Amino acid sequence: MRYSSILALLIAMGHATAQSPIAGLDDYIGQAMAKWGIPGIAVAVVKDDRVIHARGYGVRAMDKEAPVDERTLFAVASNSKAFTCAVLGSLRDDGKLKWSDRVTDHLPWFQMHDPWVTRDIRVLDLVCHRSGLPTFGGDHLWIASDLSRREILRRVRHMEPTAPFRARFQYQNLMYVAAGEVAAAAGGKSFEELLRERLMAPLGMNDTRLSMAELRAAENVAAAHEIRGGELRIVAYDDADSIMAAGGIKSNVVDMARWLRCHLNAGELEGQRVLSARTVNEMQMVRTPISGRRDVSGEPGALFSGYGMGWGITDYAGHRVIGHGGGLSGMISRTTIVPSMKLGVVVLTNMADNGLPPALTWWVIDRYLAHPAKDWSASYLARYDSRREAAAATEKRNQATPTDGPPASLPLKDYTGRYHSDLSGAAQVTLRDGRLWFSYNPRHEGPLTHVRHDTFRVTWTDPIFDMPPSTSLQFIRDERGKVKQLDTRFYWDPITFQRTSAP
Repeated sequence: MRYSSILALLIAMGHATAQSPIAGLDDYIGQAMAKWGIPGIAVAVVKDDRVIHARGYGVRAMDKEAPVDERTLFAVASNSKAFTCAVLGSLRDDGKLKWSDRVTDHLPWFQMHDPWVTRDIRVLDLVCHRSGLPTFGGDHLWIASDLSRREILRRVRHMEPTAPFRARFQYQNLMYVAAGEVAAAAGGKSFEELLRERLMAPLGMNDTRLSMAELRAAENVAAAHEIRGGELRIVAYDDADSIMAAGGIKSNVVDMARWLRCHLNAGELEGQRVLSARTVNEMQMVRTPISGRRDVSGEPGALFSGYGMGWGITDYAGHRVIGHGGGLSGMISRTTIVPSMKLGVVVLTNMADNGLPPALTWWVIDRYLAHPAKDWSASYLARYDSRREAAAATEKRNQATPTDGPPASLPLKDYTGRYHSDLSGAAQVTLRDGRLWFSYNPRHEGPLTHVRHDTFRVTWTDPIFDMPPSTSLQFIRDERGKVKQLDTRFYWDPITFQRTSAP
């Protein structure tokens, strides 16, 4: 569907009233969508415990005419983390656990790399991103994988920390998987059952789905989109069932608005107590400071930035702003509340990567603060374009193979074989049509291009939007000159596979 057609659809859907502080939002969204190239988006705005705006824009899938509406389902990804903390908080209120409980009090089999950390890591540590494990470390264990939650967490003992325990913020999805399993153990039910009973049902989030099977049975679902090879394409959903507590929820702006109203009302919704005010307050307190702000050039004046429990916390124009982003293949979202203003914003999109969710959020906040108009979308787009251009230039340099460089140290067949990592499991290097090929799983495989000696570069056949499209792969030889291991990276931190068999 052409973007001119999308704009026509937006105009036909109507505009906010002239008296509203967010008058012009429909037009702004339409123009911003066209500039970003986003097929579909849904936005809800909550003010003073009322949903004053809940609307969809564009299309669910680029190859169909079905429009996005306020009940279209999207993957909300890491916005799920606040739900996990709310479940834990409700269990604490029932006396079933404490934030200061050791993880091993509930999961006796759980182990970290350091025995001392194993003994001392607490429930609160899991949800504050202060475990010492690397950002996104271990995510390759669930992406395109059929490993169970128990097996994923069993392998955590083999992941080496990249920071001292409790010393630094490092964003960690697997620790949220552990938090969900702590909740299940303490509550005596699966984490999904706890979500439904303690949050979804009392909140009236009736459209929200908790599994890929439930999502496939739904009709009003947004397709995931990414730019591949310079063109917008539909891509497969990430199956995030194994990391439900970290990022598995699928929802729409109607349901998510009810979630934000609950947090803005200290745990109540429409007269019903869903969460204790104590839990809501604890979730919104800074637990781990964040030293660097990614968006400092676009969000000037922030005096602090930190992470609470499932929420990021900063300040803007004298107000505390509490929010979280979410990203999975083809999906980017954001939820935000400003408690002092009784204001909440939900933005869900069906394209990755893009910066429109935070841009629209700041646009709405500015309107309620009566700030001079600022084109936040243009500001974010300029930074994204600059970042993309830099990444493309880096990738071009990385892929440039010197024609006169030293040849491979060994015949290509001598690099092939099976490899193994206690953390990651099995990998394989094979020959395909005279070229080496690395295989770990469907999202981490691709052909190898020789660089020099025993160094190659692997280009992923199905790249993950926030992971470099290629990375270095180094074979290590023993004293006899035989290959004994390979070192590579999936995100930023090194992963080593030991060779277990020759061809």
